[in-house]
Amino acid sequence: METIDYNDPFYILKFVGNFFKSIYETYIADTITPFLPVLEVVSITVSLLFFAGTVFCVIKIREIQSKEYKKYKAIDIEKQAISERDTQWEIVMKHMDSDNPAEWKLAIIEADSILDDIMKDLGYDGDNLGERLKSVNKGEHVSIEYAWEAHKVRNAIAHEGTFSLNRREARRIVGLYEKSFKGLGYL
Repeated sequence: METIDYNDPFYILKFVGNFFKSIYETYIADTITPFLPVLEVVSITVSLLFFAGTVFCVIKIREIQSKEYKKYKAIDIEKQAISERDTQWEIVMKHMDSDNPAEWKLAIIEADSILDDIMKDLGYDGDNLGERLKSVNKGEHVSIEYAWEAHKVRNAIAHEGTFSLNRREARRIVGLYEKSFKGLGYL
């Protein structure tokens, strides 16, 4: 056995190391030696299983992160607003494609509702669309004249139960809404 120098700062570590080395050589080495090939196979198998488990977990975590990203990614508000506008206008145009005069009237009423939302978004004050249209300066938006003419027809449809409308006139009114929407930057 090796002598220990007590002036060496690592003498305790050397002492403990020598202690475990002597126990291994005395009791364990002879017992384990016949089983070393089996222990090697078992340890390699266990290591491979842990490695495969780690790879599997990493793949699953990436899948979860991908799903979270898709679900919680930032929404481009401008694109969403444009998409909603297009959808609203598509609904109006689908009503216009119908052969039913009631659908044409509905298209005009929905276009008027879109115009009201636009005027609110632009910050015009008033209790209703007519008041908001009145609050616009004549030179501010040229398209307001189109909006006024179309809104008057909408009021006639909403307040006169027997208002008749042909396809040509309905298309003209929806065209006025379209011109006013383009002038206001909606379409």
